[in-house]
Amino acid sequence: MRDFWQRSMIRLYSSEALEYSRFLFVVQHSMYSQQLISKRRVRPTHQTLVQLIKK
Repeated sequence: MRDFWQRSMIRLYSSEALEYSRFLFVVQHSMYSQQLISKRRVRPTHQTLVQLIKK
């Protein structure tokens, strides 16, 4: 029973870590895209956002 509990806890933590890393990635990506947009001095259109997401 204890083994099962440990495994479920590990699974929970790993999913939490995944969510957190995804969140960090999105934050970094948005910061990066904002830098690019400010460098280009253009309004972020849908096209540029799609290109940034694809990179």
